Amino acid sequence: DEQLIQVSRLKTRHEFIKNKDETDISKIEEYIRNADDTAVFIKKNIVQAELIDPNGTYRLRLNEHHELGTNKYPRTDQSNKTCP
Repeated sequence: DEQLIQVSRLKTRHEFIKNKDETDISKIEEYIRNADDTAVFIKKNIVQAELIDPNGTYRLRLNEHHELGTNKYPRTDQSNKTCP
């Protein structure tokens, strides 16, 4: 989605420009960590999908970077609980 990519680039650029005069090293490092974390999240979790029929079936364009995960409940013990 080219429009989404452009909006993301503008938002990222805006954040860097907004903080360009920062001199506190710890804040600069925090901004960089946040940018890196965001990039990793996008790379692993954002998926492009194409509607292939009017019943709501989509084709996902996954690659080796996407995090597929499981259906296990988060923040629980390691039991075999799965989502309904």
